[in-house]
Amino acid sequence: MARRCWTGGDIQAAIRLLAKLTAHNELDEDTVKLYMKALALQHNREALIRLYAKYSDTLQEELGVRPSIEVTKLYGQLLTQLEATE
Repeated sequence: MARRCWTGGDIQAAIRLLAKLTAHNELDEDTVKLYMKALALQHNREALIRLYAKYSDTLQEELGVRPSIEVTKLYGQLLTQLEATE
């Protein structure tokens, strides 16, 4: 459903839905990745940083692991893109 909102051009609706999905299951990597991308599309660097930090902290607290390489790479790429547009 979030993807449908996104592809339909309603990023705000997608972000609201992704926020709810993430609150429901903070460890869902696919949802977190999509949420990170949506925040980057809105140029919301602060929210992107907060989301990644919370995800990282939750993984550490709940499972004793760090974010996957895929999530970490995506985070770095999104930050780099945002910094290039500032």
